[in-house]
Amino acid sequence: MFAKLSLFWTIIFASIFSVQNLNLYENYQLLQIQLLSQDDVNVLQKIVDEVENLEIDFWTPLTDFDNYDKPIIAFVPPTSANLLIESLEKSNISYNNITDVFRKHFNNHVQMLKDKKHKMKTSKLSSTFTLNEYHTLAEIHWYMQTLSRKHPQIVKLINIGYSTEGRPLLAVKVGRNSTKNSIWIDAGMHAREWIAPATAVYLLHQLAENYKNTKEIQSILDKYNFYILPVVNPDGYDYSWKSERFWRKSRSKHNCTFWSCCVGVDLDRCNLGFILEFSIGQEMDWIRLFTNISLAYSIKLPPTPNEPYGFLLPEDYIVPVSIQAFEGILNMVKSLNYFY
Repeated sequence: MFAKLSLFWTIIFASIFSVQNLNLYENYQLLQIQLLSQDDVNVLQKIVDEVENLEIDFWTPLTDFDNYDKPIIAFVPPTSANLLIESLEKSNISYNNITDVFRKHFNNHVQMLKDKKHKMKTSKLSSTFTLNEYHTLAEIHWYMQTLSRKHPQIVKLINIGYSTEGRPLLAVKVGRNSTKNSIWIDAGMHAREWIAPATAVYLLHQLAENYKNTKEIQSILDKYNFYILPVVNPDGYDYSWKSERFWRKSRSKHNCTFWSCCVGVDLDRCNLGFILEFSIGQEMDWIRLFTNISLAYSIKLPPTPNEPYGFLLPEDYIVPVSIQAFEGILNMVKSLNYFY
């Protein structure tokens, strides 16, 4: 196992993501659509039924279409923009074109990636890894291994399987072996939501690094084992760094013909049993109905699709968001003492 992992680290660091290959989404438009009635919902739902051909990416969950207080955010490719706008105007549905706002944030994001690539080429990872920036899959896996070597008494690296493209699903167990109570936390189900893996890494760091000097964490880890999987969707997450920043799904291939395959499934719509994950999805219902897991929660992290940053949350927000999530989880775990 150790030799295999050592070989793995050699392979992953041989490849650095290339900003030159990143889709810059030129001529894409971001529309903020306001639905005011059920008739408006029906019109937009009819458009959604044609999404496969139009390739419109609705950043707002479809379940929110009938929530008239929230605008619907649509990321529209140039081939579909005119058709969507014409349909909205024909139906008297109001919308705002916020492409300029999107472009500003996206350009800042691309510059951040360029700066990061330069730092990866010129600096050692051991001296540059911080909790207030986004990290590639390789960096996250490296840090997990680093913590397991630094704190072998409470941190254990676990490979629970492999993705479609052969990437390891690396998780970490944090806690004492003496307890049988376990809490599972996973993140990164949706590839483009980078704040989720960043938050999971922060949680892992806080538990591992503060066990010896924080009585509260000692008490929790002496009673519960944490199993943390920072990136559920490693193929999609890696792809979002290298090619399509707004890629959401996995990278599995299905419905293949002689010429092509459909790529990706939405892991949030599959029957997967997880205790905690940093996305909102239907698997919570599946867990409660078909497993013996008594408590299952989803934590929704910012930004919401309706915020101007979309999925491009600046790195300045990582630590504040992570602190809030960490404190919430600690309070939740402490409340378990009333049940277990």
